[in-house]
Amino acid sequence: MRRTGVAAAALLVALALSGNALASQLVDRNATGVQLKANTNGMALLVYHVHGTLRHVLAWGAVNALFPSTTEPQVKFKLDYSGGKNWQGFTNMCRPYDGPALPDVLAACKLPDGAYWAAQQWAQPLPDLGFVPWTATLGAKWLEISHWQGPIPTLSAYTDWVWGGRFQEVFGVYTYAGKPVHGFGTSRYGVPSDSYARLIFLDTYNSAYGAGWRRENSFVPHNPTVRREQLRRRPVPAAAGRHLEGHRRQELHGRALSSCRMRTPARPDLTI
Repeated sequence: MRRTGVAAAALLVALALSGNALASQLVDRNATGVQLKANTNGMALLVYHVHGTLRHVLAWGAVNALFPSTTEPQVKFKLDYSGGKNWQGFTNMCRPYDGPALPDVLAACKLPDGAYWAAQQWAQPLPDLGFVPWTATLGAKWLEISHWQGPIPTLSAYTDWVWGGRFQEVFGVYTYAGKPVHGFGTSRYGVPSDSYARLIFLDTYNSAYGAGWRRENSFVPHNPTVRREQLRRRPVPAAAGRHLEGHRRQELHGRALSSCRMRTPARPDLTI
């Protein structure tokens, strides 16, 4: 059986997943000019523009996500979109960021106590099966903020061939501090049903779907390992067909990925 080796090297995601990892959370969409300030009282102030409007958002109340639990809810930030009563006098104690490399970072910093904050933004709701977004919502970039101290989760992804080389598969493991990152259930459509579940997005680059990055699919990590996801023929959703007249309905079966990436929503559990 042929092997293509590691297609997506270990990916460190820093915005809200489990254990002593970061806590991370959606703040806004399509933000520009993002600035981040933070203090040692566990508070951060995000300053940015959305649709020409200047916003000040104060975040607090979460650091390091919890390990999966059926009795205790995942940590969650409190967000004040007014910026708080004294946002103009917010004491910024940020120092240059020296933590692990993270994707799509707009702003990040380290505090004197060793804690980190980061703001990341990327397109999470892209449609599956390589379709180009047909609504503004599907193409929106989500701004998320994370707060952690210590190590972050690791997503290790690999590729292989199955069915005698007919199909290429992508598989891997998602862990934090040696423990699996996972939730406890999904809906019939694969939507996470609890605060611990995390979606992993599989994007392809210059594949049969077309030039640039295209979303193949998304799936949740299972306990104890990430579920194997084979890139084989799937039906094209009716909604996509209605909005994309003349789109070439190509599938990835039987073709190698020129490149791929596996990502999770920015929380190192609370992460992703």
